[in-house]
Amino acid sequence: MGKECKIYYMTVVEEQTERWSDVGSHSIEPVKVEGREPLGKQPEFCCPELKAEIDKYNIGFFYRLGKKVGLQFPHSPGKNIRFCPFCGAKIVFKEHLKLKVIETPITRHQYHYEVVGENS
Repeated sequence: MGKECKIYYMTVVEEQTERWSDVGSHSIEPVKVEGREPLGKQPEFCCPELKAEIDKYNIGFFYRLGKKVGLQFPHSPGKNIRFCPFCGAKIVFKEHLKLKVIETPITRHQYHYEVVGENS
């Protein structure tokens, strides 16, 4: 098997009535949570160049509700990145955490989740 870049993602499986994140939505891990350490695993990047481009938002994470996750260049929506453009490693997404939305967020960048399950 060739070189892989493993990116872990969470799935919302429960929500309250005042929801801000739909059941079935995904986020790349680790997930920021209000008042605690981020939840989830760090990606196992294949190379520092890919990590740098994701950190600079030159390559972005996307999801389609409950169906698909991936990476793409923000200026080319719909063109998914399946292999690292720098080293050629296959990009693999692994569902890791199942989370519950626990309250309405105060900010846009810190979220309110509780872990309800984990895939290893």
